[in-house]
Amino acid sequence: MTAGKPQRRVVKLRGPHRTLLPQVFSMDRPLPDQAAGALDVEELMARCLGKLDLAERVLAKFESRLDEDLAELEQALRAEDSELIASIAHRLRGASANAAAHGIRERATTIEQLARQRRLPEMPAQMQGLRREWARFTETRPRLVPAPGSTA
Repeated sequence: MTAGKPQRRVVKLRGPHRTLLPQVFSMDRPLPDQAAGALDVEELMARCLGKLDLAERVLAKFESRLDEDLAELEQALRAEDSELIASIAHRLRGASANAAAHGIRERATTIEQLARQRRLPEMPAQMQGLRREWARFTETRPRLVPAPGSTA
């Protein structure tokens, strides 16, 4: 595949939505190797029933909230507030699951568990990992656009 050429994918819906016709979409750039695990585009499209505009809105909302959530997590960590850390990490875990951002979801899950166990000394390393996952997500996230000739 040529760099910069839109990548076409067919989304095969699973579960109760299997009877829907597959939707075709393009990404504004091919996914680099380091994107593995950062964003599952096919899962996101299945969650959004193949609707590109909905998938982009889900991602935009997720991206707009994540910086604030990370700042709140850092502040709660400085205050050594385990309950608040667990609450924010839980919210982040759900949002990242909805956005199919699995690397971020895994880090948020670990942070939530550590906070509930009051294992705060382990948090700085986990927060660093969460920030790395966020950077990987933002660096590799493609923009979803209708494929040429698609009615999506």
